[in-house]
Amino acid sequence: MRSRWQRLTVAVIAAFVIAGLLVVGHQSSLARRSADFTINYSAGLLIREGHPQAIYQRDQLGPLMLRLSDNAIDPRLPFDAPLALALPWVPLTFLPLELAFHIWQIVTLSLLLLSLMLLARWLPLGRRSLPLAMAALLAFPATWALFSEGQSSALLLLGAVLFVGAWRHDHWWMAAAGALLLGLKPQYLPAYLVLLGAQRQWRTLTAAVLGAAAAGLSPLLAGGVNGLSAMVWSALEAGQGVVRYNESLIGTVSPLLPGRLPTILGFSIWA
Repeated sequence: MRSRWQRLTVAVIAAFVIAGLLVVGHQSSLARRSADFTINYSAGLLIREGHPQAIYQRDQLGPLMLRLSDNAIDPRLPFDAPLALALPWVPLTFLPLELAFHIWQIVTLSLLLLSLMLLARWLPLGRRSLPLAMAALLAFPATWALFSEGQSSALLLLGAVLFVGAWRHDHWWMAAAGALLLGLKPQYLPAYLVLLGAQRQWRTLTAAVLGAAAAGLSPLLAGGVNGLSAMVWSALEAGQGVVRYNESLIGTVSPLLPGRLPTILGFSIWA
């Protein structure tokens, strides 16, 4: 019976992997040009051209996105992250938009696989766990969206895995690197900082805070305090300040709550 369920599980995962390949592989040019990738690409281009302050100015970012996407994207979409998030896109701006999109898909795949390999090294679950985890990740519909939108979530996953390594081995540099990456989306950071604090890994926690500060304060390069303020307002307008949209919140407060209360609270917030 057990082997039958294992074969069934492998078959289902394989089917979803194939479905994901079909979804991503048959993505239209219009869909690629209107994806989230275009926002970060446009922000990276403004930085390369010496206008970092413009990435938070809709009247400058919007027309550029329209031009680059051949009018495929909504120009009202903001760049609502720290300036550091756009830096990996800067070298990609030397390439045409769609070619850069495909290069980023390859980078994303590499980062996902690297993250799983590191996680398997630091938290080993058995000989077959890594191949199965890789297949399951590629079978997950959210991963399809990651590839089809050209998003930055693979950087966040690597940051989270580096935090696991820092927690396991008390390496301050892993914590700093992990926080620098997770600081690109600051709402995901607190849960990991709480974990390091609970372990009393004070040097590692300090390094993580400094890494997070480097990422979070990077908008200062986009016009000083005005750039930082513009990023905050852009994030709030995009809904990042709405509690029920912040799925990472329960991960921050759950260590402080007893029993099943974190689960109940989580469902009540996002109901």
